[in-house]
Amino acid sequence: MGISLAQPVLLGHAPAAKARVPLFFVVFIPLATLLPAEINVIAGQARVTPARILIWSSVIPLIVAFAMQIGAARNRIVASDVVLILFMLWGLVALTVSEGVDRAVVVMGSVGAELVVGYLAARVFPREPGSEGEVTRVLVLCTLVMVPFALADSLSSSYLTRNIIAEAVGSPTWPTRPDEFRLGIHRAMTLSDHPIHFGTLCTVALTLTFVQRMKFRLAIMGALAVGLFLSLSSAPWLGAILSAGVLTFALAFPRLPGRWMTIIGLTLLLVVAFIIVHPNPWGYLVSTLTIDPSTGYYRLMLWSFAGELVLQNPVFGVGSSVEWQRPDWLVSTTVDGHFLRMAMVYGIPGSILWVLLMVSSATTTVDTDQPIGLDAADRRLGLGLSVCIFAFIYIGATVTYWNQLWIVTAIIAGLRANLGARARMG
Repeated sequence: MGISLAQPVLLGHAPAAKARVPLFFVVFIPLATLLPAEINVIAGQARVTPARILIWSSVIPLIVAFAMQIGAARNRIVASDVVLILFMLWGLVALTVSEGVDRAVVVMGSVGAELVVGYLAARVFPREPGSEGEVTRVLVLCTLVMVPFALADSLSSSYLTRNIIAEAVGSPTWPTRPDEFRLGIHRAMTLSDHPIHFGTLCTVALTLTFVQRMKFRLAIMGALAVGLFLSLSSAPWLGAILSAGVLTFALAFPRLPGRWMTIIGLTLLLVVAFIIVHPNPWGYLVSTLTIDPSTGYYRLMLWSFAGELVLQNPVFGVGSSVEWQRPDWLVSTTVDGHFLRMAMVYGIPGSILWVLLMVSSATTTVDTDQPIGLDAADRRLGLGLSVCIFAFIYIGATVTYWNQLWIVTAIIAGLRANLGARARMG
């Protein structure tokens, strides 16, 4: 069941398009991206949000639907499907060891369910050609909706949007702190959970808009670029630049043999050479590639202490509690690094499995000349989704993904895996 997004009213998509976006995503993506964390109730140990209500009511039907599609040869298992199962099983084991079975069920039944439903919905619902692209247009639209709120945050020199919502529901408001100003401008968070999260959403939306045909495409990209700038976050900025470079290379040399191994090899060679030659490589990168170098140095210290904690508990991690052992002067409980946070919660194997989930979904081939169910637009979208996934991995070195962006990473991975599965079905 779906509704047509082929009308010019939504992102100016060409009227000739026949693909439909599944109704599930018309509800799910706005719930996941446009309702901030303040809209929730606490039930026992779990935080209940509108998105989680939909997630909990959908997880079993989605698993059954996916199994039925596989059984009826209307879908095909790809590597990332297996990795997702392994991640969920390992998460239950690791959390049971570190915190007990009750806490393991709570965490994997909330955070784990968000990952499963985001991914499986993208594997189950888009079954007709072009429907993956329609799903991404909903995500682009939701990100575009946030841009005016970003302007409001920056012009008011506060997290105005979140504070209005917080006051309306009786939650604590966000204070205005000096470290939230960069280049003389207050960072924009809008409806996201963090300015870096908002910037990352803009980077992803820019990439998805670039690789697809839309009316008003340049205007949409211009608005998203404004949102990206107002996040005032160096990691999404650099992620957008790297994404643009990779897309330009891929589209300029579509027939270059071994083009991906070439670019990966050259990148690794340059990185290794830089680390060997420069006397202080990390300090140099922090001082030159961040808007506020102090945040970079803070992350280096945080990684040092949290990393040592992981090495003391490498297999099963230290659990999901935010109150982890650290020096008194390290006041923040947040862990600015998704891989590090994954290793703390699920152990190093859990962190590796999350990376493998992302990489395996991004590398299932769609780049082929065989007429096997994917047209040029599908393959171009596949390229864009792969770039988004590697942007998630790069930006994940500086921030942890949770709530909104955690669900979005799952949806993007699922859509890319689904294109790979459709390509293999022939």
